[in-house]
Amino acid sequence: LAAEPGFLRPWSELRALVTAGRLPPATLDAALARGEARSPGSPWWPLYRGLLAHGEGRLAEAADRLSPALAAAPRRGPWAATWAEGALARADALLRLGRVDEARALLRDLAADRFTPPAPREVASQALARLDG
Repeated sequence: LAAEPGFLRPWSELRALVTAGRLPPATLDAALARGEARSPGSPWWPLYRGLLAHGEGRLAEAADRLSPALAAAPRRGPWAATWAEGALARADALLRLGRVDEARALLRDLAADRFTPPAPREVASQALARLDG
């Protein structure tokens, strides 16, 4: 997974390996935990761990991991799509946990941010329309 601390493969590639059954989620989580231990200031390791927890249905863990990761990670530039994916995953986890007000605030922020890529911004807008409709 990591050739050196701080190196991350795109989340889409890692998720594809897990989905295809070629990388067990526990193995990926352990590798991400090692990366997090090597570079504890990096927001990307906990963000990826939160995305993995969300994908595995561990919603409370996902919400807890993603919150500080999203606060620390840059939301602009080359990582904007990964940040937005994390934000949508956290909003989904919050909604499914019944924490609707927190999810609504995150979705509003995501939908209003002009630096958010168009696809996740649209997903956030549609989710808000369903919540507020």
